[in-house]
Amino acid sequence: MEPIHFVLRDEIVNVHAMTTGGLKNSYGHQILLCKNTPNNNVNAPFLLDTNKNKSSKYKLSTFGDGYYRKISSKSLPLSYVAYIDLQIKIKVSKQVFIDLADHDFFSLWIPESPLKYFKNSDDGYLMILKTYKINKVISRDLQSKRGCRHYYYGLDEDQFFETEIPVIPDDQFDKIKQDLISFLKNKGYFIEIYVPTIKS
Repeated sequence: MEPIHFVLRDEIVNVHAMTTGGLKNSYGHQILLCKNTPNNNVNAPFLLDTNKNKSSKYKLSTFGDGYYRKISSKSLPLSYVAYIDLQIKIKVSKQVFIDLADHDFFSLWIPESPLKYFKNSDDGYLMILKTYKINKVISRDLQSKRGCRHYYYGLDEDQFFETEIPVIPDDQFDKIKQDLISFLKNKGYFIEIYVPTIKS
């Protein structure tokens, strides 16, 4: 048994794309999130939760709008965790997000949305997450009183779980990850893989 201490909350389309999948691309699932800074909790399972509403701050692509309409009425139980597999530092530009969408790595958003998220920074991070279904549903009562000004936060009390199956089989996940790294390097967007100085 392993404890969950952290909840990672993100846009509803991103969380569904990482858990239930159904993307148009050959990968079927999304494995990355954009983050301004790296996270040092690399060995910790993050319970995945969704923002309740469609984002008004960032605009979805045409495909993303259709995907949102498909999944927005579906209830996603708190029964998925994700581990940080890699954090890739990249050069930030509109073109990198055009290319990531064109190559089916990050197709739910128009390129201006992640660009707006990074607030004109020259660089940022792609957090690569490996997602698992777990053997229980975590009660929402444990996070009901928590504000979420940060993208992740702690549960009121740790919850113990066992993983059932990875959402993406290991060999397929490794292929997607290596395809992404090769793509970023070939395009000149790759800076480095972040190595944490502190591990949980």
